[in-house]
Amino acid sequence: NPSHTSIVSVSQINNYAETIIKEILDIKIAKANLKTVHLVCSSKPSLMFRLGQLIDDTQMPVVISYHYTQQDDYKYPWGLYINHCKKEGELFLWR
Repeated sequence: NPSHTSIVSVSQINNYAETIIKEILDIKIAKANLKTVHLVCSSKPSLMFRLGQLIDDTQMPVVISYHYTQQDDYKYPWGLYINHCKKEGELFLWR
């Protein structure tokens, strides 16, 4: 069972992030018309930061990363465009 402290090293963060990037690229190859990936992930901020460093706008589809909150009726009320050339950093409201 994963625990709250499951990520314990930088190499582990790099491994997880590279695995996620590889999966996104493999899906893009399998689904040639794929335009957007909606990334919903509950993890340590360090993993999400590293993942954001690896996402680019040349070979990846547009990635929107969502914010999770327990207190809201909408568990993922908004997301951020990570690599859209015109919308990078803009909010995407899920409602």
